[in-house]
Order: sequence, then structure tokens, then C-alpha cells
Amino acid sequence: MRWVDEAVEQLRKALWALPVIAGLLVAALISGLVWGVEQTAREQRQQEADSLLLEQLATLRAQLESELNTTIFLTYGLSAYVAANPSFSTDEVNRLVDDLLRRSRHVSHVAFAPGNVISHVHPMAGNEAAIGLDFMRVPQQRTAVELAMGSHQLVVTGPVDLVQGGRALATRDPVYSRDGEQPVYWGLVTTIIRLESLAEAAGLGQDNRILDVAVRDETTGQIILGESSLFNSDTQRLTIRLPGAAWEMAGTPVGGATAMENSPWAVLGYAFALVAGGMSWRLLGQGLALRVSEQRYRSFIQSLPDGVCITQAGQFRYINPRLAELTGHAPEELEGHAIVEVVHPDDRPMLLEARRQRMSGEAQFTENDVRVRRADGSLFTARLNTSLIEWAGQPAALTTVTDITERQELQRALTESRDRLAALMQALPDVAFVLDRQGQCLDAFGGTQSQLFSDAQGMIGRNLLATMRAELADRCLAIIEQALGRGCMQTLVYSVDGPDHTQQWVEARVVPLGHDAAERVTVLWLAFDITSHKRTELSLRQREAAFQALVENSPDVISRMDRQLRFVYISPAVESYSGITPEEHLGKTALEVGVPADLAEIWEEQFARVFAGEGIQSTEFRFASPDGQILYFESRAIPEYSADGQVQTVLVIDREITDRKRNENQLRLAASVFHNTSEAMLVADADRQVVRCNPSFTRLTGYRLGDIVGRPTAYLRTQSAEGMLGDDCWELVHSRGHWEGEVTAHRQDGDEFAAWLTVNAIRDQDNRISHYLLVLEDISHRKRWEEQLRHEATHDALTGLPNRTLLTDRLTVALAQAKRANQTLALLFLDLDNFKPINDALGHRAGDRVLRIVGERMRQCVRETDTVARLGGDEFVVVLMPPTDDAAVENIARMLLSKLPEPIVMQDQRFEVSASIGIARYPRDGASADVLLNAADAAMYDAKSQGRARYQFYAPLPDTNVGELAGESRIQRTDGPNS
Repeated sequence: MRWVDEAVEQLRKALWALPVIAGLLVAALISGLVWGVEQTAREQRQQEADSLLLEQLATLRAQLESELNTTIFLTYGLSAYVAANPSFSTDEVNRLVDDLLRRSRHVSHVAFAPGNVISHVHPMAGNEAAIGLDFMRVPQQRTAVELAMGSHQLVVTGPVDLVQGGRALATRDPVYSRDGEQPVYWGLVTTIIRLESLAEAAGLGQDNRILDVAVRDETTGQIILGESSLFNSDTQRLTIRLPGAAWEMAGTPVGGATAMENSPWAVLGYAFALVAGGMSWRLLGQGLALRVSEQRYRSFIQSLPDGVCITQAGQFRYINPRLAELTGHAPEELEGHAIVEVVHPDDRPMLLEARRQRMSGEAQFTENDVRVRRADGSLFTARLNTSLIEWAGQPAALTTVTDITERQELQRALTESRDRLAALMQALPDVAFVLDRQGQCLDAFGGTQSQLFSDAQGMIGRNLLATMRAELADRCLAIIEQALGRGCMQTLVYSVDGPDHTQQWVEARVVPLGHDAAERVTVLWLAFDITSHKRTELSLRQREAAFQALVENSPDVISRMDRQLRFVYISPAVESYSGITPEEHLGKTALEVGVPADLAEIWEEQFARVFAGEGIQSTEFRFASPDGQILYFESRAIPEYSADGQVQTVLVIDREITDRKRNENQLRLAASVFHNTSEAMLVADADRQVVRCNPSFTRLTGYRLGDIVGRPTAYLRTQSAEGMLGDDCWELVHSRGHWEGEVTAHRQDGDEFAAWLTVNAIRDQDNRISHYLLVLEDISHRKRWEEQLRHEATHDALTGLPNRTLLTDRLTVALAQAKRANQTLALLFLDLDNFKPINDALGHRAGDRVLRIVGERMRQCVRETDTVARLGGDEFVVVLMPPTDDAAVENIARMLLSKLPEPIVMQDQRFEVSASIGIARYPRDGASADVLLNAADAAMYDAKSQGRARYQFYAPLPDTNVGELAGESRIQRTDGPNS
């Protein structure tokens, strides 16, 4: 049964294949199961990695926004100060900038740009190149400036290239000051932010980073931080919203995203144990990967600038270094302790409630501001941001701890300011409403003292269309649209029916506020009851008509000034003085119509006192008319009061007083001259009785006014050369109106002095003498000076002896006297021997001293009536007055030759001086001064030629004229040996 055997063999083979097929099916089933588990695990790990990356990016974004917002908030403070003080002091604003630099470590410097041109930078060091930069001329910066001006909001821009070098972020905050009621664009306050410092503080620095992060401008694509390549790859991204800018942040783990690797599965068909071993290995690999991820996460947390902790069941499991620094506790001191233990007891219930909400699923994320106690017992305010995570396979909470003490202080200051503003609004006598674009009243302030708006709170929730007539409501809605469209305050004046059915007037000032919490566009509507003002205007118009009729024809210049010192009215008389019509004055200040600045300042001070309630003010001023004439005016400023008793305007009356002023000035000038002149003055009446004297007269004579007033001028005992001033002098004064001459005056103590007296007659309007003015000048000093000049002109400056001029005069007089008396006189001519060596050896100063000694010795040898003169150099002349004879002459000559050689000690040297003397006699040797001098000169030369130190009488040659021989002798001496 061969076919049976063959069938059995086939069945056996088939049964052997069944286990193989079953095994393959089981292997395929297990492989599919393992593959499915691996895919699920891969997706879960990828989700965890993405979640972790987003959380890390969100933390970095929060840090970056916090650092930037702190700087922006401080910049707002600077802008507010500049808006309130557009003409700020650089010292004060520098102190504010220094305070900002202390609070924000990222700010490099702050620039102030009125009119968009930088005029001041602080700190200045290193930033000098920025002064004068016009933002509108720099294309890179102009767009941001225009955006800030258009939006009226601060704009963050950059990075920008700085003219002083480097790149940085910048905030441009537009500043608007007030000119009356309208906002006026002042310029920009620019804060320069260091990118490196900002990145480091936000956790984006190079040290200890676990993420590669880049930030770019969402609109322009400009890279702000990091590498642009991060935006070309599959990275996680977040948006950062800033004033005037939107940034995009991209991040990926350092080194790129971690690849999700496959587990090393066993070949299909391996035994179940091998598969289980492979799965065990895979699970072990997953554990290692998780530990690496945890280590990266821990490194990131440790590098954060804020405190971070992980808690489980409310107890610390991990504390980063920053949190340990904030609390003053070491991490090991806190681990295992409940987080509420470091929180102030009053804040613990809040923290426990937040934990309950997270655990119950009511909230995945909680934020709480609590007071944290440091190790030293002090407290600081911290913001706790907590989210749920998994730690070591168990539910846990990740909490970031940010010290917000300084931020809260700023917030508290802002709140106090807001509260003060609210109190001020509540205290307003008028009312303020907050309205939306449709005219719906959202809030109301003030009005507690207003009769017109006594029920301001009743307006809340109502629409303008329901509270006023339709035409007025449309006007109000239109002014709201104008305020919102133009971005500045608008004004509307309208009338309503008052509680007593009388017409009441309201002035509304509409200020745009922006969006409220419900994103509604709102305005502040300030309503002022101006009914009394309107009624005052009507009264003023009525008074104006009467005033106009009164002043139109007045010769005085009458004007009215408002509180802004602008001309409300001015009379036609002004044109005759200034050449400017009254119409050209209206609405302008004094400066604007060409009044000089100094006069305008005088008026401003005068009017300010009137407006301050000091009553009527008077002043005087000068004014130059168009033809150059100087006019004087007396000005009276009279207050005009409004219905509420306040000074509203000033009535000014300017009266020309030029003639009176000139007379006063002349009198004042005369009095000033009389009192302050250095000349002694005396005023006498028509009877020559003393009326007045000036201080100079008292100083000169010693007489006070009380000593001489009412006495006759003769009491002063003033005498001319002819004696007491007689009637002839007074007759000259009467006829000519003037007399002057030299007199001898007497002081009160009897002392006499030389004086020059001038007498002038003063006549009245009828040409009759009403007074006499006597001017007395002490000329004693001048007389002494003249005497000194005469002495200097006739005497030798070195020796004090008479010079050639005086010698000639005295010799001429002596010759005349001798001729009249028929007497003789002698003339001696001396020339010093060997004087030149003294000058050469000891100098001219020593030679001058020798000449003075020689002159003194010569005076000792002659009589007082004789004359010793120096002609110059070492030449001297002696005139012996008559009567004289040859014996007396020879005796004096011998005395001179004996006296002069007496030793002279000078500069430790001893030397002697001798002289050669020539003698001429009158009348024998000549009858004139020149002939005698020439004869004596010739005789002196003869004495010198015979051996010197001797005297020689003049002996003329036979048949030779004495004058000619004397002339020849002088010529021979000049050419002879040196003396």
C-alpha cells in the first residue's frame, strides 16, 4: 500500500511545518506588539521633549520680557519728568538717569532729543559723538521715530548702529508737553540697552546654556539675538509682544534635537527570553536617556536668574542656587521641609489653596505673590509661578520664585499716585466722566460742589443721546471722535438748561485715554461750569462800551491787559507816540509789538504785582519814539475784578511827563553835581547871605553849613591881591554875571591858602539876580607844583646847583648891580682833573656821587650870596658877588683847591679829586656874561696846561680882542688833552 505510505510521509512533513508556521506567527505577533510599544514610547518621548523645550522657551521669554519691561517702566518715569519740565535742569535729569542706571543694569545711557535732535546724553563720557544727531536724517532710525510720533507710544527698536560705535537696542518714547490746553510735541527720550547684558540677565548668555536660542523682529526679520539658521530649521517658536514691536523667539537644545533612536531588537524568531532581554535593555536605555534629559534640565534651572524649586506633596525636592541665595538657606537645609515653612504665616492659606487647585485639576498653572522669610528673619515679596510636572516618575510641582520687592515698591508708588489722582478728581468742584466712543458713561468723578452736576454718579450707564437734546449729543459725539482721531485734547463749549430753568454754560475738555480693561476706546470728559464766566463776559462788554467812550479822546495812552499780559484794548493815542495802530496791538504782548525787552520786563513786574492782589501799582519809564525822541511816562496799573473777586484784567494809564521829568532831572543833576563835585561851592542869596554850602566846601575850609548859614560872604575873609573883595568885584558880577581870580582864603582855624575864586550870578525868570554861586578851588598844590617846575627848570637835577639858565640870570643881575654900584665881581670856571678814570673804574653811579660831593664842598667854600653852578659834565662855575678884590678871589680859589682834594672813600677804594680853575674879573676881563664865561674858560685851560690842580687869572694876548681870544682858547681846550 504504497500510496498509503506516501500519504503518511506527506502528513508528517505537514505536521512538522505547523510549529514553524505557528512560531513565525507568534514571532510576527510579538514583533508587531514590540514595534507598537516602541512607536508609542517614541511619540511620548518626543512630546515630553517638545513640552520641556516650550517650557524652557517660555521661561526665557518671561525673563526677557521682565528685564525689558523694567527698563521701559523706568523710561516712562523719565519721560513724565521731561513732559512736566521741558526746560529741565541737566543736573536734576542726570540724577534721575543715575537712579535709572542703578535700577536697570542693562541701560548704557539715556539721550534727550528735543525736536528729534540729541542735545544731552548721560553719561556723556564716550557718547560725545551722539550730540547733534538728527534721528530724522538717519534712515535706520527714522522709521521707529515716525512710529513713536504717530502712535504717541514708546517704541522698542533695534539693534541699531550707534554713531559713537557699537550696536544696541533702543527705546524711543515721544514726549508731549502742554502749551495751554494743547499738547505740543517736545521730542524723544531714548534709552540705549546693552544686548549682551540683557541676554545674560534673561538666561540667553553663552555660559551654562542648554538651549540654542535666536530672536528676530517678526515684521522685518532682523536678527536681534542668536543665529538666523535657527529660523530655517524645525524649531519651537514663541512670540514676544513689546511696545511698538513684535519679536519671534526660536529655540532648540544645544547641539540640535536629540534623535529618537530605535531599540536593538532581536532577529525575528528569537526565543521569548531573548526578546524579553532586548526589551529590558531598551528600558534601561530609556532610563539613561531620561537621566541625561534630567541633568540638562537641572543645568538649565541652575543657570536661571530666578529661584526655582521642585516640590512633591508640598515638600522641597530640589532648590537651585538662586533660590538658596534669595532665602539665605543652603539647599540641604530646605530639602525635606514644606514650602509653606518659608512663607509668611498670613500667606500660607493662599499657597495651600493654589496647591489644592492644581491637585484637583482646577488649574494647571498658578501664580501667587507671597512674603518669603529669609534665614536672617527678614522678608521679601516673591512671585511664585507653579505648574505640574513629573519628577522621578511621581507628580510634582515646578515653581519659579521671582523677587518682586522693587517692582511692588514701584507699583505701590504708582498706586499712591493713582489714588492721589482719584482723590483730586473727587475733590474737583466740577465733574469728569469716562465715556466710550458711543457716548456711554462708564465712570464719573468730582462734582461734589457743583450745582449743575450734583448727580454726576447718576450718569453712569447712561448714553449722551438719552441725557441731552439730539443736536447737542451729535456735537458731543463728534468732539469725541476728533479727540480719538487726533490723539490730543479737544474743547467744546455748549449751553444746557440749569436746575432753575436758566441757561447754564459748560466748557468740556475731551482727553483720549486709550483702551480700558474691556478693550473699549475711552475718553475723559472734563465738564466745567462756566456760567459765571459767561455772565462776567456780558458785564465786561457792557462796561467796555462805557470805557470806550471815555478813553477814545484822552491824550493819555489807556490800555487793558489780560492775565497773559496781552493787549485787550489800547486807545488811539498810542499811535502818536509809537507809530503803531491800536489794531496792531490787540492780542499781542508788549514784546510782540516791538516794545524793548527791558521796558517789557518792567511792565511784566508791575502787572504781576497787580494780579497778585497788591492793588494799584505806579511806575515811570522811558520810551523812544519813532523819530528818536526820548519820552518819559508815568504809568498807573489799576486792577479790574471779575464777579468772583479775582483780578481779571489790568487797566493801564500812561501819561507823558517828559517836560516835568526833564526839569526834575536837571534839578536832580544840579543837586548831585553840587553835592558830589570836588570843588568847594557856596550859594548866597541876592543879599550875599550864605544859603548853602557843599561837603567839599566843608572839607576845604572847615566851615559847616550851620557855622555860616545866614552870614554874609565877607565873613569868610576871602581876599584878592588887592585886599577884601570889594564893590568893584560885585559890580562886575552884576554887569557881566561872572568874576574870577586868585585869592587868599582862610580856613576856620585861621590857616591861609591860595585859592581860585569864581563868582557867578544866578537869575530868575524875570532876569533878576536871585542867588550867587561861589566856587572856591584850593590851588596851593598847583602853586607848589609850579614852584617845583621853576626849580627844576633852573637847577641841575644831579647836584641841585643852579644850571646854566639860572647862572646866566644871576650873572646878568650881578653885572647890572656891579655896574650901577661901580663895583667889581669875579667868575671862577672849574674843571675836575682826572674825573674820567673814576667813571671808567667805578661806573657812572659812583661818578654822579662824586659830582654831588664836589658841589657840596664848593658851596662850603663860598658866601651865601655867591652862586655855585654846574654847567654839565665835570664843569662848575662860581660867581663871586660884588664887592670883591683879587686877594679875596685868590683866597676862595685856594680854599677850593684845598677842599676839593680831600679823600673820598667809595666801594672800598680811596681816591682824590682836584680841579683846574680859571678866573675872569669884571669889568677888566669883560662886561657881559658870555664874555666873562669865555675868559674864565680860557684861563682854566691855561691852568690845566700848566700842570693842573691850580688856578689862573685870565691874561689876554696883546692886540687881541678878549671875546675872540676867549673863543680861540675854548676851541683849543676842546681839541686839547682829556680832563
